[in-house]
Amino acid sequence: MFLTTILSECTRLDNYASNLLELSKLEGDEALRMQVLVVNDVVGSVLSLPYIHNAERRIQVAVPADLLVRTNTTLFELTLLNILGNAINFSDPGSRIEIEARDGQGILELGIRDEGHGLASAELPLIFDKFYRGTRAHFSSTGSGLGLAIAKGFVAASGGSINASLPGIGDRGMTITMRLPAVASDMKLV
Repeated sequence: MFLTTILSECTRLDNYASNLLELSKLEGDEALRMQVLVVNDVVGSVLSLPYIHNAERRIQVAVPADLLVRTNTTLFELTLLNILGNAINFSDPGSRIEIEARDGQGILELGIRDEGHGLASAELPLIFDKFYRGTRAHFSSTGSGLGLAIAKGFVAASGGSINASLPGIGDRGMTITMRLPAVASDMKLV
């Protein structure tokens, strides 16, 4: 039990440090190293992380196997991890999280919906601000308010957009949707 707690806290601190580092890079206008990625592979990689894999949530994935995007690998993974982490932190064990992606005429549309606690609609414009944790954040001791700020910076630096909407699944939770330039499936992987 203590080992699990220690591992969890180490993961949280590592994620916090990574978030700070990546945010400083984005704010410093450092050019992103871009690669062509298979979206399904990146989603699978994030889902295999112990924090996500052991989260006791029912995660459903609908991502075409041939969907490609040209983006920064590290920041794309970190963005997915941050969004999924929020969905886990602000939902109950056994609740659903859905990840869906599609090519919307040359634009990758990736949505993550949850069945969590959600937030007030007045908070939607604020959730991508640095250090904003929402009024319901007191229910969870984790989080720094940097995850969605990094997501916004990464998506903007990649030439895309991100937004949040209510609800998520059914009448609960939230939906985060990223739109990034997609790559034709006959593009050579780098």
